Amino acid sequence: LFSTGIPEHMSQLTEPCLSSNPCGGRVAIVGGGWAGLQLLQSLREYGIEAVIFERFSAVGGTWSPNLSYQGLHLHSPAWLGAFEGLPYSESQEVNDAKPSAQEMGNYCQKFVDQNKLADKIYLNHTVLEVHYSTATSEATLLVKESTCSPRQEGPFDLVVFSSVSGMPETPKIECGDFKGLQLHSSGLKPEAMNEIVAKDRRVAVVGAGKSGADMIAAFHHTTGHEQVTWVMRKPYFFYRFEAVFHQRTILAKLRALLSLLSTLVFRFSPKLGIFLLWLIGYVALPTGFHFDPTKFHFGTLDEKQFSYIKGVGTKVGNPKTLEKDGIRMEDGSLVPCDVVIWATGYSTGVEMLKLWKDGKPFTDIEDQLFDHLLLPGFPCLMSAATAFFHFGPKRSVSTAAYIDYHLRRGPLKEEEMVEGARRLRTRTACTKFMAFQSKSCMVQDWLGMYEDFYRMGYMSLLSFITMAVETFVLGVCNPLKLRFPEVHKDKSE
Repeated sequence: LFSTGIPEHMSQLTEPCLSSNPCGGRVAIVGGGWAGLQLLQSLREYGIEAVIFERFSAVGGTWSPNLSYQGLHLHSPAWLGAFEGLPYSESQEVNDAKPSAQEMGNYCQKFVDQNKLADKIYLNHTVLEVHYSTATSEATLLVKESTCSPRQEGPFDLVVFSSVSGMPETPKIECGDFKGLQLHSSGLKPEAMNEIVAKDRRVAVVGAGKSGADMIAAFHHTTGHEQVTWVMRKPYFFYRFEAVFHQRTILAKLRALLSLLSTLVFRFSPKLGIFLLWLIGYVALPTGFHFDPTKFHFGTLDEKQFSYIKGVGTKVGNPKTLEKDGIRMEDGSLVPCDVVIWATGYSTGVEMLKLWKDGKPFTDIEDQLFDHLLLPGFPCLMSAATAFFHFGPKRSVSTAAYIDYHLRRGPLKEEEMVEGARRLRTRTACTKFMAFQSKSCMVQDWLGMYEDFYRMGYMSLLSFITMAVETFVLGVCNPLKLRFPEVHKDKSE
């Protein structure tokens, strides 16, 4: 136990049931959403053995019945959420539409079936702990399957935490004597909504982002329930779906190119960037008026959703306490309600893992990541959600290329990783996806991440330009092409 760094409480667990593969490297993927599934398949194409541990009974992550909420749809067209090697549909009209959560969940399962991935996916398996040994540079997992006793799995060369929205977040405010219903937006299932509507409850949706907009649209469109108030600190900008995901006419492409140039301006002047996007009609506010660039997170609404939202009463300000009759705001006003829905974002959920390093608890999970992926003080842990290589599951194609390179270059010294992380211009931590951060401008951070990849030599300027033009102008989604300073084995070999 001393030599491996495994605490005594793990010594009585069952032996690892997964065979070792020292040639190709072994990777454990925590999370079976679309990014995890694409990563599993892409790693297999590199000859790297990998498995997925998924805590729920179905793959799909956000799109599974466990995590999806009433009225959830893909925010973008289907083509932007498609897997590599499996177009969402043969019909361009279908590819340009926004699939529902159920349709996306079925599509994820189709990807598993087509690529015969099921035997590498462990459903109903929750990873409780990760134990890292500096002596071997390997990790061992403590995994619990449903009602069974926890067991040991490993060793693994790398543990990839592949979750964007693993843990719902709610603000910490005084509840007072509020006796009504409180739930996070992820908990608004059909049965909950039906009960709220049947009892004609007054609803307050708290949160100005995409989840909040989805809640408003779901109540208005699905049930016609009108006793809804949207509470927000400040309204968010949203892309106009019909403008951004255009019909690929010459005029629309020219306008899209102008929007892309406006987006690039965010790196140097975020306020000018959001003003330009608003000026050309690419973004809009559902209520109010401002040009705060931190309130734009690439959220998208179509014209119907905008029309639903504009008919709902809004309250701008900071909630202070929950009282008997509703939400008391900081300005003293009261928002009457019987139900509070917190549409206030997520953390990745990595904080649910207990991390052990050489037998001692490791808690520095907020540290700046190395290469926007690896935790320097716990180098066996990679956060796949924080390296925003691309939109949709195809970002994992690039993540797999990085993992192939990382495993071939061998273990790095922790002090070198800390110094490398310090030099990055954009801050990332494994606990929070940049879309759920409100203190900085997401678009500026997103561009800064690409700048870091370029400065590290992982990406050429041509690769970024190609990806940006294909996605924002031509309506095509291809993986971002990466390059590395060391030669590594080609996938075709």
